[in-house]
Amino acid sequence: MPNYTLYLTTGLKIEGSPVTVGTRTRLSDLLRPGMGECHWAVCLTGPPI
Repeated sequence: MPNYTLYLTTGLKIEGSPVTVGTRTRLSDLLRPGMGECHWAVCLTGPPI
C-alpha cells in the first residue's frame, strides 16, 4: 500500500468517532504491524489521477 499523506479536513461533517488528522500525517504514522484488520476511507481533492 502506498504511504499516502493525509491532510486536515475542512468543511465536512464527520459523524461517529473516526480517527481524523489535525496536521499533515503519513499513513505509516497511523498504521502499525499487528493492528489487525483496519477499515479506512479518505476524500481526494485535486486533479484526477
